[in-house]
Amino acid sequence: MSRVLVMARDFHKSSGVHFPFSAAHASLLFSASISEPDRCCFVIEDDGLHGVIAAQAYDYPLANIRAAMESFWWVRPKYWRKMPALIQEYEDWAAFRDCSIVGMGMIGGARASRAFKRLGYEPVEQMFSKRI
Repeated sequence: MSRVLVMARDFHKSSGVHFPFSAAHASLLFSASISEPDRCCFVIEDDGLHGVIAAQAYDYPLANIRAAMESFWWVRPKYWRKMPALIQEYEDWAAFRDCSIVGMGMIGGARASRAFKRLGYEPVEQMFSKRI
């Protein structure tokens, strides 16, 4: 668990979000992701932890379908070539959970956008954040 928390902290630091990282909250997310049936957590390991995705399946609120959405993902830049396999694990899990659609979010970056498009994802929403 501690290696996943280090990944989450490193992501948070590099993301530019406007609030402090909470290891306690991240720990709750990852604990739920490995213990609850409608959640998952997959990793990239290669002599260390280099990528992680945590996601959940749910009943979509505006249609009679199941959907999956990542709660957190990050792959260290040196391991981006392994990202498609990580996402495929997530998609296979979502299909097993009877999901019709899967979602991936991203914080900035044309590189990630191109990678998602190559994997068949389409942009459907853009999120904004404001500190209040």
